[in-house]
Amino acid sequence: MILDGSEIAINDSVFDVAFGSGHIIEINEKTKIFRVQFGPRTFSYNETGHGQFPRKTLFWRNPVGAFAPTKKDVNWDVFSRIRDAVAKELGYLE
Repeated sequence: MILDGSEIAINDSVFDVAFGSGHIIEINEKTKIFRVQFGPRTFSYNETGHGQFPRKTLFWRNPVGAFAPTKKDVNWDVFSRIRDAVAKELGYLE
């Protein structure tokens, strides 16, 4: 099953804008539903990242604006360096 362009797997870390950081504990390929654990609670999501709410709330990482974060560390690292350079140029970082 794919979420935002990357294959999901058991124990993958994800981020829900309502519940924070969690990890995938179950994948049902037949129903296209997977479960994510957030501390003592678990919630189900479909392959578009929709769960408890009408809007998509689940991403690979905490989303920044309209950018959907990637699973791949190398892509995220490049994005983070660019984001930090822009923030520094704008005076948000010293």
